[in-house]
Amino acid sequence: MIPPILLRFLPHLALAAALVGGAWWLHHSGYRDGLAVGEARLESVLARQAQDAARARQRAVEAIQAEATIAIGVAEKARQKAANAATAYKRRLEAALSSSPDCQEWAGRPVLCPLP
Repeated sequence: MIPPILLRFLPHLALAAALVGGAWWLHHSGYRDGLAVGEARLESVLARQAQDAARARQRAVEAIQAEATIAIGVAEKARQKAANAATAYKRRLEAALSSSPDCQEWAGRPVLCPLP
């Protein structure tokens, strides 16, 4: 049999247990909801950071491609200038060899005659 003192405080103990259980349930459901919201925020932040990183990589690639295009253009101009200089030198040499008898004499030697 239940002691009478326990029967006297049983409604109070049941109410206290219900209040503690309700408080725990509220806390736990709030924790789960807050955790879900936090995870959603984290996912959005990570997605935004991934997009920013992709944009930064794309800008870097475009900058490198632009610099490479400029460098290729400069190198092509330098090559063309060198080719034009070599062609002009060859023309001057052929003109000097064909027009001057002194240069024709030098033509058979390893050292060529001075160009005009």
